[in-house]
Amino acid sequence: MAFKRVEEFPQYMELGSRGPAVNLVLALLLGWAKVWGIFDHGVVCDGVYRARSATLMKKFQELNDLESDGGCGPETRKWLKEAFGFDLELAARTSGGDTSFVQPDGEEQIWSYVPE
Repeated sequence: MAFKRVEEFPQYMELGSRGPAVNLVLALLLGWAKVWGIFDHGVVCDGVYRARSATLMKKFQELNDLESDGGCGPETRKWLKEAFGFDLELAARTSGGDTSFVQPDGEEQIWSYVPE
């Protein structure tokens, strides 16, 4: 898979993404699943957006009337910010580290926050 380092925060987080920003989304999904009593999802907070993560995200999207594609793109992020005040980019800037964001076309974008 080809990758490029980017300065702007990537728009999408698809299957195969990995890093600290992925853990933020996984932690949010795990908290949501616990509230809804969904315990048999098999998702772990290990920094990798796997098939089980995407399946749980699809369920989350379905239950919140979002496009159910399993990724964490602009529509889902906007909803998370409006409904929960969760701003993935802001949270990622505080967590630091490199995150690989797989885009819908398969391109891997490496992003990291470097404070000024």
